[in-house]
Amino acid sequence: MSYHVDPTKASILFQRYRTDMDQIIAGPLRNSIRNAIVERASQLGVEEIYGSHKAELVNTALKEVQKFFGPVGLQVEQLYWAGNIAVPQQVLDQINAKIANEQAALAAQANVATAKANADARMAKAKGDAESIQVEAEAIRTNPEIVKMRAVEKWDGRLPTYTGSGPMPFIDAK
Repeated sequence: MSYHVDPTKASILFQRYRTDMDQIIAGPLRNSIRNAIVERASQLGVEEIYGSHKAELVNTALKEVQKFFGPVGLQVEQLYWAGNIAVPQQVLDQINAKIANEQAALAAQANVATAKANADARMAKAKGDAESIQVEAEAIRTNPEIVKMRAVEKWDGRLPTYTGSGPMPFIDAK
């Protein structure tokens, strides 16, 4: 904590607490800080105190202490955490379990989304394949020469080594 005593109000401070500066800091000031932190912390969950609202908790306590001690000449400039917030092991275990459960839920949601995307992709491919087959079948129905053209495209240029009594391939016997 950093502070200073307003010289114009020093007499008010020492008349009110009737002790030296070390005793004021160790007693009334420390108690006021603790009370302000406890008051604000009672409105927060453990995770918030330990995490996202830690700085806000200190700032709220600072404002309360400044409001209380400012009129008597003790100007508290800044409060600092001296160390980590002491949290019982059981509470830490519960926080860790909750975080693990949230991560597992997120992973499950991601798996569901992936499975749905894969299924949608398979459906789209199947639909595209079916439409392609329909277009090809319609083209063959309207123009039977497509079958002959495909046979010619696949032909490697060699005649069969054995032929029966029928016509030569690709040669119209008419």
